[in-house]
Amino acid sequence: MTQLLTFSRALIDGPYGSSHNDFAAFDTVLLVAGSTGTTFTLSILLDIAARIQKIRLPVKRIVFLWVVKATFWTSWISSELTSAAAALCAAGIELSIQVHVTCDDTFTTGEEDQSSPECGCECDKSLGPCCCVLVNADDGNDTIRDIIDEKGQPVNSKEAQINVKSRSQSSSIKSGKKSGVLPCAEFYSGRPDFYKLLWSLLENAEGETGVAVCGPLGLSSDVRRTVVRCSDERAVHKGTGAQGVYLHAECFGW
Repeated sequence: MTQLLTFSRALIDGPYGSSHNDFAAFDTVLLVAGSTGTTFTLSILLDIAARIQKIRLPVKRIVFLWVVKATFWTSWISSELTSAAAALCAAGIELSIQVHVTCDDTFTTGEEDQSSPECGCECDKSLGPCCCVLVNADDGNDTIRDIIDEKGQPVNSKEAQINVKSRSQSSSIKSGKKSGVLPCAEFYSGRPDFYKLLWSLLENAEGETGVAVCGPLGLSSDVRRTVVRCSDERAVHKGTGAQGVYLHAECFGW
C-alpha cells in the first residue's frame, strides 16, 4: 500500500532581543524591570542561580529591582524568585530583591486583610496624599486649606505642583516592607532612585558592574541617563581607577 506524504507550512518567528555579555562575569549586577519586562531580568537571575550551584562564578552581589503598579503582580513569579533567592543565598551571593509599587491606591505588602487605608508609609503628605493611601472622596470633608511648607509658610500652587512632581519621581520610603506573598523581597512605595542605588553599588563594587534594564521607554531612559551620569562623575576609564559599568537595555515593545 502506498502511503501519501503530506506537508504543512510552519512559520517560525524569533528569537527576540539581542545578545549581551554574561552577567555572571561581573562583580555586581543590577537587574531593573518594569511590569512584564521582568521576563528578561528574571531569566538572567534564574540562569545565574542554576549555574552557581554547579560552578563558581565571579558575581558577588545582585540587586533585582522590579517596578510594578500593584502589589499582587508579584504573585506572577513568586515561586521563581523564591527558588532563585534560596539558591543564590546558599552559594553565598548577596541578593537584594526590591519591588517598587507605583499606582496601588491601597498600598500594602500583598496581604489581603487590610483593615485600615493607612499603610504606615513614610511619604511626605504635607502637600497632599500620596498614592500609598486611598482617599475617600465621599467623606464629606470639602474644607479648603492653604498648603504650607516645613516652616509653616504658605506655598503657592505652582511651587506645590513642582514639589509634588519631584517627590513622585522617586520612592520616599527609607526602608522596605516585608510580605508573606514574597518573603524574600522588600516592598517600597513609589519609583526608585536609580542614581542613589547605582552610586552605592559602584562604591562597594570590587570589580566591574553589569546593569540590565527592560521596561517602558521612560524607565529605560532613566537607567541609561543614570549610568552615563555615574560613569562621568566617577571618570570611568579616565585614569581614576574607577571600575567600569556595562549597560544592556532590552527593547520593550515593537
